[in-house]
Amino acid sequence: MLFTPVTIGSLTLQNRLIRAACGERRADRAGLVTHEMLAYVDELARGGCGLVILGHGYIRRDGRLTDNETGLDRDEQVSRLGLVADQIRAGGAKAVIQISHGGAQCRPSVIETTPVSPSGVEVRKTKVVPRILEPDEIVELVADFAAAAGRVKDAGFDGVQIHAAHGYLITQFLSPASNLREDEWGGSPEKRFHFLSTLIGAVQERVGDDFPVLIKLNLDDCIPKGIPLSEALNVATAVSDLGIAAIEVSGGVVDSERGAARKGITPGKQEAYFRSMAREVKRMVDCPVILVGGLKSLPVINDCLESEDADLVALGRPLIREPRLPLDWLDGRDTPADCVSCNRCALYKDRPLRCETLVLEQEQAEKEREQGKEKEEE
Repeated sequence: MLFTPVTIGSLTLQNRLIRAACGERRADRAGLVTHEMLAYVDELARGGCGLVILGHGYIRRDGRLTDNETGLDRDEQVSRLGLVADQIRAGGAKAVIQISHGGAQCRPSVIETTPVSPSGVEVRKTKVVPRILEPDEIVELVADFAAAAGRVKDAGFDGVQIHAAHGYLITQFLSPASNLREDEWGGSPEKRFHFLSTLIGAVQERVGDDFPVLIKLNLDDCIPKGIPLSEALNVATAVSDLGIAAIEVSGGVVDSERGAARKGITPGKQEAYFRSMAREVKRMVDCPVILVGGLKSLPVINDCLESEDADLVALGRPLIREPRLPLDWLDGRDTPADCVSCNRCALYKDRPLRCETLVLEQEQAEKEREQGKEKEEE
């Protein structure tokens, strides 16, 4: 079932396998796409996914997570972004990019100022206390998200994904753990949702009805006092009613012990750890639901789809190690992804995204070859 066509809004995908957004970390310090980025997405696009979602396109420089993150905050970036969209489509996939702001989870050393958030709640892992956003600044942020989405469309992408997961700015508005406001932007579930609903409306107005707007949404912050599942399900229903083209179900924030990228996942029962939440969402919404989280074997993936717990699946870490994995499966491979869920790919924020374990294996193999040559020459 994985390799059957599916529709997201006005997009028809060749199959139901999505490359989940991961920060590629291949832009220059101005956020401009590099030749290294083009080569990277070319390999991804030719790997067999129906849709490639690029990660963390920052809508403002104070929302960057790394110095080498892709920028969507200036019109000068559009032409190079267009090359990326063309490269992905040339490889046979559709092209989408996230619009994102890191909020309190940004590093002061990267953004060169104090991170912002709806409330001044400390990020426990980084010890950062963010600056509280003023109401007029929140309105400006909505406009910045819409402008970034417009640049995505102008660059020729097939759609845009709003990043409302993993503890970044939109999650900080949605979660009662990080939104302690008592104005129109917080104080009740409806007011915590106000930022996202306003943002969706502004994005849709900028890109038009024929341009799919997807969302990555936390159903569980995986921390004490985080968003309750009942409230998160109401958010999912509401964004579907607002015309969101597809919902990718995820969870976790930087301070959570068990978040979006869980370590040590082995093929079988440990896979698809957000499956039950995706099932709940699918029962309540009209738009397609995307399942992500530890997926790495065809039997589990097909079971999720055949059981109608999700309409599509998204893989992140496995495709960092094996960009051609979907083609391999289509060609008859019956073994799981080689990814061991070690999360070393996320350790080095200022390096281009890559499988660090594979690099170590290759270096070790090269070392052993050199040692073998030396012995032969003795």
